[in-house]
Amino acid sequence: MSGKQLSTLAPCTPTEVYLGYNETFNKIGDTGNVVKFLNFPNATSLYIEPVSYDSVPSEIMLLLICSGCSSSRLFFLAVYNADNFGA
Repeated sequence: MSGKQLSTLAPCTPTEVYLGYNETFNKIGDTGNVVKFLNFPNATSLYIEPVSYDSVPSEIMLLLICSGCSSSRLFFLAVYNADNFGA
């Protein structure tokens, strides 16, 4: 660990993920940016399923569900390491 304060909560909506630090919440990402970053078609619908912490305290895992990426829904697992990317 780098000594940075780790979040205590990782709430999410179907399109956004936040990290909670005491009474402050910081947005760490949204599906619109992920769609652009991965060069998915503009008509792509990407949704986030509930977040869960990994066995490593500074990591959270996201299940991303993509409609419009192909002829069927695709599922992706994404990991966010707060210790590497900062808060």
